[in-house]
Amino acid sequence: MKKSLLIFRLGLIVLTLAVFWPMRDAEFIHLDDPVHVSGNPNLQGGLTWPSIKWAFEAHLVIKTFYLDYWQPVTVLSRLIDVSLFGFNAPAHHLMNVFYHLINTLLAFEVFRRILPKGDEPGRQIWCCAWMAAMFGIHPLHVESVAWVTERKDVLFGMFWLLTTWAYIRYIAKPGWFRYGWVVFFFAMGLMSKPMIMTLPVILLVLDWWPLRRIHSGIAWPDLRRIFLEKLPLFLLAALSFYLIWRLHGKSVNSGGWALTVEKIVVAYGCYLKAAFWPTGLSIWHSPIPYPPFELFLLSAVVLGGVSKWVWDERLLRPWLLTGWVWFLIGLAPVVSLREAAWAERFMYIPLVGLFIMVAGWWLGWVALWAKRVALGAGLFTVLGGGWMAYSYAQQWQDGEKLWRHVMESTNKDIAAREGLCLALTTKGAFREAYALLEETVRIDAGNVRSLTVLGRLKILRGQYRESVRCFEQAITVFPNWDEPYAGLADAFLRMDRPKDAVTWYKKAMAIEPDYAPWHLNLGVLLVNSGRVEEGVEQLREAARLKPDYSAAVYNLGNVLKRQKKHDEAAVYLQRTLKLEPGHLLGLKELAALHLERNWPRRQPQRALELAEMGCEVSKGSDAESYRLLAAACMEVGQKERAVWALRKAAELREMEKEEKKKKATLPPKDRFRWERIANKPQ
Repeated sequence: MKKSLLIFRLGLIVLTLAVFWPMRDAEFIHLDDPVHVSGNPNLQGGLTWPSIKWAFEAHLVIKTFYLDYWQPVTVLSRLIDVSLFGFNAPAHHLMNVFYHLINTLLAFEVFRRILPKGDEPGRQIWCCAWMAAMFGIHPLHVESVAWVTERKDVLFGMFWLLTTWAYIRYIAKPGWFRYGWVVFFFAMGLMSKPMIMTLPVILLVLDWWPLRRIHSGIAWPDLRRIFLEKLPLFLLAALSFYLIWRLHGKSVNSGGWALTVEKIVVAYGCYLKAAFWPTGLSIWHSPIPYPPFELFLLSAVVLGGVSKWVWDERLLRPWLLTGWVWFLIGLAPVVSLREAAWAERFMYIPLVGLFIMVAGWWLGWVALWAKRVALGAGLFTVLGGGWMAYSYAQQWQDGEKLWRHVMESTNKDIAAREGLCLALTTKGAFREAYALLEETVRIDAGNVRSLTVLGRLKILRGQYRESVRCFEQAITVFPNWDEPYAGLADAFLRMDRPKDAVTWYKKAMAIEPDYAPWHLNLGVLLVNSGRVEEGVEQLREAARLKPDYSAAVYNLGNVLKRQKKHDEAAVYLQRTLKLEPGHLLGLKELAALHLERNWPRRQPQRALELAEMGCEVSKGSDAESYRLLAAACMEVGQKERAVWALRKAAELREMEKEEKKKKATLPPKDRFRWERIANKPQ
């Protein structure tokens, strides 16, 4: 038996890893990942005391743009990732896969304890293996695993399964210590994603079947004790519900309760259909303000019919009722609190209830002669579901693939167009993004994000006045977002209106005071405008907010060098190279600093090393690096090499002048194409 279990576990590992293999080189996508992970300033330093403090305070004592709700355990997991891997996107994706793999193995162990062994223990093992395999590779689970932002799904799923496993162990041998683990895992789940709040109800259903603690002949004291032991879990769930309610308020459809109930029924029907026929999967589904009556009627008939069937069969086939309640109650928070929300990721745990129904039917109903047929059907569903999940996971490798999939397979509404535009912009495909954005804004003139991105692209094309109109329109629609204000500042800066640029940067900072790039941009602008001390103050704040922000650290060191504060400048320039060893500007400024004759701590030999590194980093194409190399060679007595370096610098300067002339003579459209090609990442 132990050997068989090991083979099943290894098979689950191989199967799950094979399906999610495309995640090994996946990127962050622009939807939510920059807000929650890659661009979240609270994660920048990794696991530190201030970041841990923020993880527990966010949406508990302070409100923040960077989280949906209180989820400190999820944030801590991301902080650990940043400490280990930085913002390496494939590493964050693979950590999601790792947690999902743990959940798949946990599911196998929990299923082995939920399903009765009956007369054929071997059949029970095969049923549990099928359930765990479907959990690991079902296409509905791809979104939760392949989307870095949805780390909360795989974590709350892990703690749901751990709580269930700990509860079954507690029932086998009651005791305060084992019960403490039940409460601990449940609390961790609530701090990962509050969707776990319905688990105490599921545990009561498990008490009825398969644990059989609740039955028709149970005495009142025993029944009261079963309910009282769940009291700490219900209190924690109520507290979590209160936090959600306080943060987001009551979410009832504007059409009234009748329309809300109609949407809930349709949502359950859509989730049920997707579980057995997972087609048309997408990161975005267009909201339906008024569901068709035919769809509502069909969903109501199916839900009512299945509910009556499982209730009638509750004594003969109790697993049907347990699985059905698991499915319905598991989805209750999202279909009731999120206005009948529809997204594949919400099925991460509720789907298990349907697995229980199918596996229970196989275990207790299929005749012995039909075992091979059932086994073949199970194998077919695993292979078919695995292939569908693998194909869908490939679409999550980058934002452009994902949103093209949305546009081609589901819909072409404004949100889908916006998603593709932003993905194309991120990849540098500005021309296609520009055309699509203009079309999007024509269709929906109030689309704030599209207006802002379009304004940025117009700046790149030199259409400054048109970009100002885009940003002003975005601010009119939604005045509480900092990006359009910063866009206006950039546009006015290009129009040589630095005072207006300073004003708009300050307005952006008033909305998002802890965003280091705004402090950096304002600091550089103030320095260039002659307000050096004010600029230095802003640069110091940027470096404080984000200690590993090499751009802020470099600019601060550069300005301090201009102010002849050589010792402090050296500290920041050296820190720049520690953060980014190939920082060309940092190499050149530090080399120049070591050539300053009025600095007592100057080291010409060090300047020579830095200049050589600058030439190497620039691949022999930077004239300033060779000029510094010549100066350093003269300082250390290498006169012949200094002459060679000066000639090389002169040649490169001539080439740079020719390149500038070529760019200046291009018409605006061709100049835009030239910039796009020249700035394309290698």
